[in-house]
Amino acid sequence: MIVLITLSSLIGLALIILAIYFLSCTYLCKFLSFPKTFDKDYAHNLDIEKGLIDLDMSYLKREPLNIKANDSTLIKGDFSYNPKNKGIVIIAHGYTWNREGSLKYGKIFYKHGYSIYIYDERGHGESEFKYTTMGYNEAKDVRDIVKFFRDKYGEEIIIGLHGESMGAASVMNSLKYDLSSINFWISDFVLCSNRTYGILDDNKFPKEKFGNKNLSKFKGHIEFKDVNFSYEENIPVLKN
Repeated sequence: MIVLITLSSLIGLALIILAIYFLSCTYLCKFLSFPKTFDKDYAHNLDIEKGLIDLDMSYLKREPLNIKANDSTLIKGDFSYNPKNKGIVIIAHGYTWNREGSLKYGKIFYKHGYSIYIYDERGHGESEFKYTTMGYNEAKDVRDIVKFFRDKYGEEIIIGLHGESMGAASVMNSLKYDLSSINFWISDFVLCSNRTYGILDDNKFPKEKFGNKNLSKFKGHIEFKDVNFSYEENIPVLKN
């Protein structure tokens, strides 16, 4: 059997393929940018069921604190001041979630003496904005939140970041704006390691020059002794 393929049929087929590709991309972008988000009660109760947070979290003494981003988007969150005042940890939640999902990390930092700020990323929870940008504009929000606390508490305060999933992308992307304002950060998302190495390899950071001093005669030792660490009280992860 002989099949004749004309130029017009090839063009028609190509147009159909392009139309399918365009519609698929449009649907995917809409699906990612306008996610079905979960409400606060659902996220909170689910983490209680999983044993990730306590039934009574009133010890955090959460106070509403809303921060306006540089583009006037209102970011809604809660601040828990810790009298031990070791520093402030800003926690960004994952895709489709909300600030209640950050409590499982917040309680750990709080028990170790840190004040915490948990918030709804734009397009999630109670924060403004109609859609999400998967860490692009959200990174600018992290930058603006850090600036808010720097302006309020000064340069001496320790500020850390913790991001989970999409929140980790927001945290890691925010580092390009002002890395010097952050004392530490935690990226709870393996794909964000690429951003970490990108920062470490960036040529704009000055590199140490070696060879100016003769170090041919030196001696010393390293001692690893009485080192203990735990996330939860009375549950050691590392002991001696």
